[in-house]
Amino acid sequence: MEHSRPSISNTINIPWIAPSAGSGSVSIYACCVAANGAGAADGQGASRLDNPIIIAEGTATGVQTIQDLRLEVSLFPNPVLNELQLNATNPNGLKSVGLRIASLDGKTVWLSTLQNLGSTFQTLIPSQEWISGLYLVSLSDGRGVITKMVWKQ
Repeated sequence: MEHSRPSISNTINIPWIAPSAGSGSVSIYACCVAANGAGAADGQGASRLDNPIIIAEGTATGVQTIQDLRLEVSLFPNPVLNELQLNATNPNGLKSVGLRIASLDGKTVWLSTLQNLGSTFQTLIPSQEWISGLYLVSLSDGRGVITKMVWKQ
């Protein structure tokens, strides 16, 4: 899959159909180049999975049972330097959500629970210790999940 147009949401949906039964395991390789379009080297970079994600044939992934969490989430700045600001609108009145930030190789760099949420909420996350690369920011209430990507310079 290739994406060459600017993305305001930092989300790219990849349509995929699983292979026919008997085809064997599926290996997923991924790499990403993040560019700010400014024509300069700062604010840009690349990241990749060192090992593929392998889904063995017959494995139940549960992907179809996960629903989108009804939050509108924005991350600022993106790319991030020392601190990430997460802003969210909470139209369904969720009282708490789990927050996990992980590198593309699955290592958790931040884990917390946000509680006593209002109709809008904000949290600041220190990121100065993260290495340069792409990170997945996930919020979940146990029934649904929303995931956004952020680039660390």
